[in-house]
Amino acid sequence: PLFFSIFIFSKQIVHFINRSDYVLLRQCAFLILVIPIYESFLALFRGFKHFGKTLKVEATLNIINLISAIFLVIILKMGIYGVLYAKIISILVGIVLSVYFYKSIKFINKKIDYDEIKKYVYNGIPTSLFSRLRGQSFTVLLGLYILNAPLGLFYIAQKMVQYSVG
Repeated sequence: PLFFSIFIFSKQIVHFINRSDYVLLRQCAFLILVIPIYESFLALFRGFKHFGKTLKVEATLNIINLISAIFLVIILKMGIYGVLYAKIISILVGIVLSVYFYKSIKFINKKIDYDEIKKYVYNGIPTSLFSRLRGQSFTVLLGLYILNAPLGLFYIAQKMVQYSVG
């Protein structure tokens, strides 16, 4: 519902806040669809204690995000759109890589504890989703007030610091 609301009413939202453009907002709304899929795969890997697979997917996602952001922002001079496309590309690659790793998981016939699943669905997935969206919301909010090119360069610098520290 959130995706469709933002997608359908993007012109009205942008007109209301009198900043940015509706194309950027619609493309940001696409992340609302793909991030939960990605987060679900990571949760599955963590649940089966396949932390190596989680680490490989996260590392690949971060590297592709940074390289594609540098390419799209600096070389193609796409500004904030380059940042957004880099994020979408990296999340989609993360999903593809997750599907590849998912095929190698061996399932054992065990009794399923549905109460644990309910707890995770009600707490874990929303928390993880909002954590990801919170990280992107700062960039989107800056995009309302800063020109596209400087914002793209800020994002690249921010990611380089984040990856070097974390």
